[in-house]
Amino acid sequence: MNAHFLGRIPFRDALAFQAKALLDVQSGIQDGIVMGFESDPIITLGLRGNENEDVAENASFSVERLDRGGQATLHNPGQLVIFPIYSVEKWGAKKWVEGLGEVTRQCVAEWKIESRWDVECPGLYTTRGKIMSCGVRLREGVSTHGVALNVNNDLNDFAQIRSCGISGAQMDKMNVLASLDEVFAVWIEKFKAHFDIQFPIRPRELTR
Repeated sequence: MNAHFLGRIPFRDALAFQAKALLDVQSGIQDGIVMGFESDPIITLGLRGNENEDVAENASFSVERLDRGGQATLHNPGQLVIFPIYSVEKWGAKKWVEGLGEVTRQCVAEWKIESRWDVECPGLYTTRGKIMSCGVRLREGVSTHGVALNVNNDLNDFAQIRSCGISGAQMDKMNVLASLDEVFAVWIEKFKAHFDIQFPIRPRELTR
């Protein structure tokens, strides 16, 4: 399994990278790939995105409809997006999603940030608000999409969506000096330990 930090890229490019990675995993060329990246501003709508139709119509950012779980999510510069493309048959969907939450909780804890996983509205929350969103899609047992962790992004942009279907939901971010690739590296170490997976980190090497 390999991990790659792609830097800042258009979200649609990340989807293209993910599509190729999925084919590689399904065909056995790779046993798994984890993509980390920073996205240009965009709002994505999950399978429950119909609950956010008015958001899509009035958004100032471009809108992308996805086949992942969840509702509306916003991606913008300063946010770390992570797509683990991996077979989850060993754990099952519920343990996989909750595991991604636990990995992220341990990651932000390295910066002395306390957070908790919310089962009713899947995501990671501090006492100030939602710091990480999570939405995945399983294709023949292989997980795609993943988590979006607010690191140093502009939280005012979230006024354009209803996070977890809630208007005016409180959001939070890490607000740390670390770069996104540094946070990604810590997240990967927690991911490897939690799921007992071994692989190298190879920044910016993923190609179409």
